[in-house]
Amino acid sequence: MAFGGDIAFEPKTFAAGELLAGVQRAARTFGTNPEIRVGVSRLLPDGSTHRGNDTSVDQLATVCDLRTEGVSLALSIDIDSPSMFVPDIDAWVTASVDGFIDVYLTAKAVEVFRQFPVVLAQELQLVPAKTRFERLQDAHDAQADVDENIVETVARLSARLDALERQQATTLTCFLSFRFSGRSPDYASRVAKFLSLVGVQVVTGESYEPKPINEKVRTRLAAGVDFVVLIEASDGTSLWNRDEIGAAAAPVIPLVEAGATFVGGIYGNLEYIQFSEGHVEDAFIKLLEGVHYVRRRKSEQIHATDS
Repeated sequence: MAFGGDIAFEPKTFAAGELLAGVQRAARTFGTNPEIRVGVSRLLPDGSTHRGNDTSVDQLATVCDLRTEGVSLALSIDIDSPSMFVPDIDAWVTASVDGFIDVYLTAKAVEVFRQFPVVLAQELQLVPAKTRFERLQDAHDAQADVDENIVETVARLSARLDALERQQATTLTCFLSFRFSGRSPDYASRVAKFLSLVGVQVVTGESYEPKPINEKVRTRLAAGVDFVVLIEASDGTSLWNRDEIGAAAAPVIPLVEAGATFVGGIYGNLEYIQFSEGHVEDAFIKLLEGVHYVRRRKSEQIHATDS
């Protein structure tokens, strides 16, 4: 009966003769005159393996780096007397591609099986490491973690894309109505810049078309807008603005300069946002609240349609 298993040590390069002396000392721990036989296999440049016939332990004197030298060792140790059958200790020693010293060890006695790796590590100043199987398992687990992270990343990206698609679906278009003279164009320019910064596309009636203004406004409103911003300055008002904006089936947000007359009619119950002369920015906070309201309503309508 024999006891066997894998053990491993951290990578190490030995000084000339160090491996031989360490193995001999370790073997003598278990018997006064042990017999040690060594089989040396070398990996040749063409990929083939050469196994020598020499079994002398002295071969270990020239082995320094198992990995770079492409060396594998078969150690057989008879502790008390030579055996024609199973040696007391049998070890197959190889180096992994990353330099770990991997050993498959068998021993007749369980005490020897347990103690020999400890003694060998002490004599050669080896640091115990995870076995080849444990390292492979760690690599497998690490890859599984990577795969899981990839799945999580893909899920997050997918959620982000969904959010961006929903955001794109809820992009708002605003018709900005204002008088084309006095202070109104300057106010309109500042409002348009603010709306673009919060993701709102702005349409106006400024650009020239060879048709009446009211017809041009109706055409642009018919293209579909989500809300209308109406600017009323105190230095003059345009009645067609109110009349034509009334044709839009969309919420209207009036920005009214202090001192301007906001005429009732179709807007009689509509709340407006007032700002001081020259300071249209005073209205931006409430205007943003209005934008969020319109965007939320549009998003709810889209989700209701999807469901």
